[in-house]
Amino acid sequence: MSSPTTGPDLNSWYAAVGAVLAKAARKDPSEMPEDAWRSLVTTTRDGIEVNPLYTRADETAERPAPGAFPYVRGGDRTGLPENGWHVSARVEAGDSASDTNTAVLDLLNQGVSALWLRVSAADVAGVLKDVYLDLAPVTFDVGADVVEVAEAFLAHVDERRAAGDGVTDRAAIVADLGVAPVTAAYAAGSETIGLDAAVRLAAQVSEREETIRTFVADGTVFHADGAGDAQELAYAVAAGLEYVRALMRAGLSAADALRQVSFRLAATDDQFQSIAKFRAGRLLWARVAELLGAPEAGDAPQH
Repeated sequence: MSSPTTGPDLNSWYAAVGAVLAKAARKDPSEMPEDAWRSLVTTTRDGIEVNPLYTRADETAERPAPGAFPYVRGGDRTGLPENGWHVSARVEAGDSASDTNTAVLDLLNQGVSALWLRVSAADVAGVLKDVYLDLAPVTFDVGADVVEVAEAFLAHVDERRAAGDGVTDRAAIVADLGVAPVTAAYAAGSETIGLDAAVRLAAQVSEREETIRTFVADGTVFHADGAGDAQELAYAVAAGLEYVRALMRAGLSAADALRQVSFRLAATDDQFQSIAKFRAGRLLWARVAELLGAPEAGDAPQH
């Protein structure tokens, strides 16, 4: 029962649910409690109740547009595809840099818009040949070889610039070095450099015109160990804050330190819960940036 002004009558819906549940329980509907519908409420591992039905009465004001604090709907969209997110392909080194480059170019021609690379320092230039680095962000997954790979990547970028690569906005060249010294200890078989070495690397790349991020606050290792969504976010934000503190102790400003961190979170087959988690993660990190006095730098990207 509804009207153009009041909308659906929830009490009628509750009664209908009670009738269905009564039938399943072989009872008369009059025997069912008024809140029988609450048997359909689910509770997440973090103790958050999810109701079976939401209406306009549950709506809250939408968060600001993408790019505006607190970045719940996304950070700065500059350089992003029209739909606001990248499709990234993981690429392992092939028999040769040339073979890997062929695979990379084929992926980019088929709609992939970002690369996740596991390559050696010696192969970086060959693998990225003819790749428009201002259009396709690169994430490196190279473990303890990250310093050498980063140096090779930056040398390649400089060589292309000297040769006239045509890139007018150097900040459009985006790379994530994927260093995770805090969370690597919880990931079986994970190799990385220590925090001090990573801070030195971050201090070096933070002076570049390109957008290079050193650290990744990786929540997926905790998700794999059974953490709920809230726990995953808590651990990831704690790791990210540890990186920021280390960078600030090394002399970086809060804004520059915040811009050296990205996040990696698990997305499951529960798309709505995954979306809610990613949005909550953005809100939490924006609050960290706000408390550090640099809210404009609180839009760390998520992978």
